[in-house]
This record gives sequence, C-alpha cells and structure tokens, in this order.
Amino acid sequence: MPKLQINDFNMFYQEAGQGEPLFLVPGFSANHHMWDNIVPMLTDKFRVIQIDNRGSGLSDVPAESFSIERLADDIATLAEHLQIKQAFFVGSSMGGAIVQTLAVRYPHLTKAIVLSNTFCKTDFRFNLYLDVAYKIQASNALDIDDFNQLRLVWPFGEAFVKQNFNDLLTFAKQDLPFTLAGYQKQCEALERFDSTTWANNIKAPTLIMGGEDDLIVLPRLTHTLARCIPHAKVHMFDKVGHLPSLEVPEAFVDLVRRFLATD
Repeated sequence: MPKLQINDFNMFYQEAGQGEPLFLVPGFSANHHMWDNIVPMLTDKFRVIQIDNRGSGLSDVPAESFSIERLADDIATLAEHLQIKQAFFVGSSMGGAIVQTLAVRYPHLTKAIVLSNTFCKTDFRFNLYLDVAYKIQASNALDIDDFNQLRLVWPFGEAFVKQNFNDLLTFAKQDLPFTLAGYQKQCEALERFDSTTWANNIKAPTLIMGGEDDLIVLPRLTHTLARCIPHAKVHMFDKVGHLPSLEVPEAFVDLVRRFLATD
C-alpha cells in the first residue's frame, strides 16, 4: 500500500499502466475508488496515478487546517517523488479546484488539464448543503442507510439513480469511511477557494466538462469557469449529473483520450 510521507502527513497513491503520467484527483469527501471504473480504459496509454487527498480515503487527516493550495502542493510533492516532471491531470469537483491551482502554481508540471464539474468558487447553496450534511452526520440524526439515500439525490442524474439505485446504495456502504474531521477540514478549504481573479493565468491546454443535470455544480458555474479560462474547450453532458465518470464512463474517457491526444 504505497504512501508518501509529507512532513507529518501520509498520502496514499497507487499506479497502474504505462505511458505518459495521468493523475486522477478526486473531489470533496471522495477517494481514489471513484476512478476505479475508468482506470482500465486508460492504462493502455497512460501511467495512471490515483490519489487520496489529505483528509480522505487512506490518506491521513492532519490535525491542522489546510487549503486547496496545500492539496495542490501535496500532489506536486508526490510527482517529484515519482520523478515525474510533466503530467496530465483530471480533477473532479474539488479535484478540479486543486488542478486549477496546480496549473498556476506549477505550470511546468501541468502538460494539459481536464476539469470535470467544477467551478471558480462554490455558491451559497453548495456550502449550505455541506454544512447541513455535516450536522446530520455529527448528530447521528439519520441512520447510515437513510443518509446514503439522501446523498444519492444530489450527485447523479435522475435516470441514472432510478436504474442503479440498489447498486449505488451497496457501493456507498462499501466505500472507505470518511471522518468528520476530514470532512470539516476539506469543507473549510473548499469554501475559501476562489479562482475568479486568477484562472485566466492557466496556460495549460484545458478541457472543461459539466453536466446539464448537475445539482451540485450548476451549469452556470461551469460556464462561469469557462469564461475565466478563455482558451478552454467545453463539453456539457446532456441528462448527466455531477459525476459523468460514473454515469457515462465510456463517453467521459473518450473525451479525455481525444483531448489529451491533441495536446
């Protein structure tokens, strides 16, 4: 189980495949497992590196607070440890915020980036949901099965939830635990993030993806990000929610592969 010690923090990562390095960066409260379904579609061409951000998955939850910038620095440190001088990056939601930050802080490292269902900054509605969800978990106001059902309302398109409801509940039960401390620290980092004034400094080729039925990152937030990165290409999935890599994995991977092949 590979981990890299960064000061007092141990960061989990795993690799598969050969070729140009491709980092897959998960979103808020998620971990490396969110990419498991698409990794086999990428390993014929890429050296795929899955990570757990600090505060989630198999990575440590540090005692101190941290920022999106610190999460980006973690990945840059990992890349240096793996002797990777340049790589592709795919980031989902909060992972997209991290990848934006990487592209500005480490332009030499980011050969091209894919930003899936992400934003320049979160909105009031987004932050309100995270706050209430934290309180529900902290107070045990709902049992875990009821809470998992509540969570399924938010990230997926309606048709996908209907067709895969039981499988999604089973996956939620089997996923890695997420601590309240990790939840709170990632939430605080996310609420402080705002790339509105500096996203135009991103020079790496950029593909922005979004879902027309995304209830977490509304399409208007996706289009706002696209205006902040004028050279970015944009693709919106019809009838898809917040996680196209899970809802329409083949279409998601096809877009990623075609975009990175043009770089």
